Amino acid sequence: MSLFRRMLENEKVAGIKCSSAPAQDILRFKLTGGKDFLIFNGPDEYFIVGRLTGVGAGLGGTYGATIKLY
Repeated sequence: MSLFRRMLENEKVAGIKCSSAPAQDILRFKLTGGKDFLIFNGPDEYFIVGRLTGVGAGLGGTYGATIKLY
């Protein structure tokens, strides 16, 4: 999280893609980044968890094929 906090100091950083395995990392990034900070969910299998924790969008291999489901 120390690198992430340093990144937040840069006004050009508006968001990140979270591809880590633990789903709680998504929530940690969102809580640390604040309400307006963008989080893009990486792992396809965590899409629902990401949406429930405030992720704005997902970047994954199956999202294009399953867009009508979400």
